[in-house]
Amino acid sequence: MCRGGGIMKYLALYRKYRPSNFGDMVGQNKIIKVINNAIMENKLSHAYLFSGPRGTGKTTTAKIIAKMVNCSNLIDGNPCNNCENCLNNTSDIIEIDAASNNGVDEIRELRDKINLVPSSGRYKIYIIDEVHMLTIQAFNALLKTLEEPPSHIIFILATTEPNKIPLTISSRCQKFKFLRISEDDIAKRLQYIANEESIEITTDAIYEIAKISDGGLRDAINLLDELSVYKDGKITMDDVDNVNGSISTLDIRNFLNYLINNEVGEVVSFFDELESNDKSVSGFIDQLIELFKDILLYKTCGRLTNIGDKNDVIIDYSENFNENVLFQLINEINDLKNKIVNSSYINILCCVTILKIMKYLNNKDKVVLNKSEENNNESNLNKNSLKNVVDVDETHKDILLINNSELNDNKLEEIDLRNKDIKINNCLAGANKQELISFSSRWITINEYCADDKYRLIAGLLSDVKPVVVSQYEVMFSTKFDSICDRLNKNMILVSDLILKVYGKKYDIVFLLEKEWLGIRADYIEKIKSGYVFKPKTLLFENNDANSEDLKKLISIVGKDKVEIR
Repeated sequence: MCRGGGIMKYLALYRKYRPSNFGDMVGQNKIIKVINNAIMENKLSHAYLFSGPRGTGKTTTAKIIAKMVNCSNLIDGNPCNNCENCLNNTSDIIEIDAASNNGVDEIRELRDKINLVPSSGRYKIYIIDEVHMLTIQAFNALLKTLEEPPSHIIFILATTEPNKIPLTISSRCQKFKFLRISEDDIAKRLQYIANEESIEITTDAIYEIAKISDGGLRDAINLLDELSVYKDGKITMDDVDNVNGSISTLDIRNFLNYLINNEVGEVVSFFDELESNDKSVSGFIDQLIELFKDILLYKTCGRLTNIGDKNDVIIDYSENFNENVLFQLINEINDLKNKIVNSSYINILCCVTILKIMKYLNNKDKVVLNKSEENNNESNLNKNSLKNVVDVDETHKDILLINNSELNDNKLEEIDLRNKDIKINNCLAGANKQELISFSSRWITINEYCADDKYRLIAGLLSDVKPVVVSQYEVMFSTKFDSICDRLNKNMILVSDLILKVYGKKYDIVFLLEKEWLGIRADYIEKIKSGYVFKPKTLLFENNDANSEDLKKLISIVGKDKVEIR
């Protein structure tokens, strides 16, 4: 209570610790550097479009820009926060929430006032938040102003859904894409705030909050704020789980033990308890997907989280799940997540899915097949029965012949290696620097799929590779990690699907270890210097009828990823 009996207004932590200059910003370093340089060199654009997930700094950056361009006493490239323009220049900074002011009338009013000169500073800044909420008519009204704005006007448009912005608008703006903030950066900021506010919290709890926030710093700070009110003493992992509705590490361990030991009754009781304790079943499903993903990454490349208790679970249970089973588990649980969204029978669906998972775990040595593979398997086709598979025109010398031979594992490996060499050759034959630049400029968008339920695992692995050669139809990637290279090659169908989504076209893809790529590059340079000309070669089965019974049989046994059909 304050004097006079009034109640002292509490300032939320995310507002209290909102950055007032670029030096306090968390993440987005590249964006900040570009914008800061533009301001200092007086190369400001008349319009900016900031896009990205919530809580990543879009509006904060806009407000700092608004201060900087009118500050009369910049200090080391930051607003002084003491001059008249920094403290009281609210009339020249107009914030518009497009979610509630999305009509054409509001934009026309803006347009009518836009010619008025700033009251004290050099610029009038219009910050339009959630700009994608504007109507088509409102966008059309805004378009003319964006085309020919007065010299004293700067527009900053912010959105979480840039795909809904008309091209006529976005093409007239400088575009900056704000990425999810890393867990480490969020954790450091949370620790700083906790120290400033004398909030006692364990390191594990800090990183758990960072993980839960999914790259949004504002969400992370809000959860820390909520926890500081919830708990008088030291905040622990259990407190984070309780407030967030997550399942504790101990309960996770118990659940995994039920799975491994095939304790069906305990699994059913577990889901009943979730419901009776008002725990989020959907949240638990998310935790399972995340856990199995972490176990898979640990098994493939030794990657661990920054959360001690979670690391212990990952390490302790990694030997109980082989990689094939892990991929299948993640797919099954992801399907479950989609099913329960609008279902009234959540517990039933969960129990049915978990029973299927138990079957997988009780057949660890058996390769887990998807439905199509199961059907093909039932046809009793086997490798040894496949003879005289195809007749290939012998004039196509680059096609590997499989006539009158059994299709065994050695032959499959030979086919793979041959096709890999052909893809490398074709990529080098059509190598184009501009194609590489264009491809690489969009490669960072792969990170967006790390939060996608279907592609998060593949996207996570792809974040550790880089494109090194690109042609019109082929792309070669390089990585330092043998396990990542192997994992991606084994999941080529899903990789191709994701790259098709990102680039809108299908590529023949090759993954190479860095040392392998360096050898290929050196050989390529030597051959080019000697006058050698790389010519495209034909991939395996290129000229065969995709509908032929023999080829269908081959695909059913080998898998689509083993056969190239064009």
